[in-house]
Amino acid sequence: MKKDNQQLQTQMMFQKLNYDTLNNRLEPLKDKKLGLEDRLRLSEAAGNTLKENNPDIADLSDMNHPTPLAEKFSSLYTDEYTDAIEVIANDMDEAASVKVMLQWLQGQNVALSDRCLNYVKEFQKKIAVESLVVVGQICYVKSVTQQTLLSDNCIVKYIKICSELCWMMQMSDPPLYLNFDVNSGENFNKNDYHVFTKCGRKIDYLVWPVLYLHKTGPILAKGLAQGK
Repeated sequence: MKKDNQQLQTQMMFQKLNYDTLNNRLEPLKDKKLGLEDRLRLSEAAGNTLKENNPDIADLSDMNHPTPLAEKFSSLYTDEYTDAIEVIANDMDEAASVKVMLQWLQGQNVALSDRCLNYVKEFQKKIAVESLVVVGQICYVKSVTQQTLLSDNCIVKYIKICSELCWMMQMSDPPLYLNFDVNSGENFNKNDYHVFTKCGRKIDYLVWPVLYLHKTGPILAKGLAQGK
């Protein structure tokens, strides 16, 4: 019995030693954790202040921040635009086809810009995605004027994505900016535009607008223009 008590006391002593050892190791880790949490809070506060004072800095956690929107806008030209213009190119020449495609995009951009003025920005951001179906229907009806095109899936898809992207770009604060104000005879700036099918020192006509972070901001995506 006495021997058993001694063994039990020995085990308890070792357990206490282990507990004390682990506790001594844990305390510095707790302090380190608290220090990291404090640094994280300071970093977040500094980041929020920086973003508030600099509209060029986007929230990367937002799937609709300017960078992915610019990527989607570029993809719209390389994918849906290419398919849709093949359909209307059967009935008109290249320049006329390009003009129609550009007018559809511009019309939706203007219409959605006007609508955005009637809403509160923060509220719209929360419901923007849910509103895309209604927005797409509005822009589709306003944009397509030729009944022969209504049944073509390529045209429908192009207009739908145009409306969705223009809507989300208008939701940015400040709104992303598409520059349609380009005149024939302007200098062809290759920093702003890719060449469409013809090179030249001057612009003949606009094919695809330049996308800017905001009206006076940096370029997010280059446009396309026909040279002469």
